[in-house]
Amino acid sequence: MKKTDRQLGYILLLQAGKSYTAEQLAAHFEICKRTVYRDIQAISEAGVPIVSLPGKGYELMEGYYLPPVAFTSDEAAALFLANQFALQQTDASVRADLNTAMAKIEAILPNNTLEELNKFKRAVHVKFYKNDGENTGVNVNHLNQIKESIVAQRILRLNYHAQTSDEPTLRMVEPMWLVYYGRNWHLIGYCRLREDIRDFRLDRIKRLTITEETFILREQYKLEEYLRRTKHFEGIHEVRVRLTPTGAKWARRWFSWGTVTESADGEYVIMSFMVDKLDEMTAWLLSFGSMAEVLSPETLRRKIAEEAGKVASFYARTAVRAS
Repeated sequence: MKKTDRQLGYILLLQAGKSYTAEQLAAHFEICKRTVYRDIQAISEAGVPIVSLPGKGYELMEGYYLPPVAFTSDEAAALFLANQFALQQTDASVRADLNTAMAKIEAILPNNTLEELNKFKRAVHVKFYKNDGENTGVNVNHLNQIKESIVAQRILRLNYHAQTSDEPTLRMVEPMWLVYYGRNWHLIGYCRLREDIRDFRLDRIKRLTITEETFILREQYKLEEYLRRTKHFEGIHEVRVRLTPTGAKWARRWFSWGTVTESADGEYVIMSFMVDKLDEMTAWLLSFGSMAEVLSPETLRRKIAEEAGKVASFYARTAVRAS
């Protein structure tokens, strides 16, 4: 843990109103007591009123509160990824609370951080199977670097050990999507060595470097087509929806099931969603009212029309009774 992060951790712990001894703080942060003493001294010199009480330990002076803390781009991305995993392992009532919590977090993000997060969200797809165990050891730094390169559209230099090779090979990759399936994170992007789109499992990346070279996204490649072709995902559906600008803004904030791609259609925005269950999209899309029109698949379009007809019929009967 970085020194600054650890020192912030002290303040957050003490702000809860409890006392902590040097031994307790050392155990919590997995450091020695001498480091605790140095950290407390540095925090105090920075103007945070920490007092030491004999027999009790360290406390924050009564009345002191830490100003609101802004999330960094990496922290916001980490919260989004954690939310994606939680959404796939809970029921509908909990998912609603998770979505609300994530929306509150996004509401306080600075505009530039929110823009980076939205760009990252469109590149991420999580497919979690119930029999999947824990991730088999992904390098967190690699995840953060890939997130950064996707947002900035910068080339990655990989030393990659493919399953079919005895030795790692050097790859220059245009990062496009970050996908979780089969207990592993996968970077999917255009490999300049193979001159085609390739899937790189993160635990096989031996070394990763973000270069200064930027690239333009290759629009001819679509994630949903690649996943179907390689049979990584069975039963996946692409849902295409035409939205008003306001509808598109809310869809970006509230959609939580998979990857989203966008294209302009005059004054409207066409968004393409990847989902496992069409039924879960019905109520969500109905909530947009006239701001959203399902373009495909036809089965979902008919279902939306059927449900909308029932709603219209209900209100028509209500209006007749009222008159």
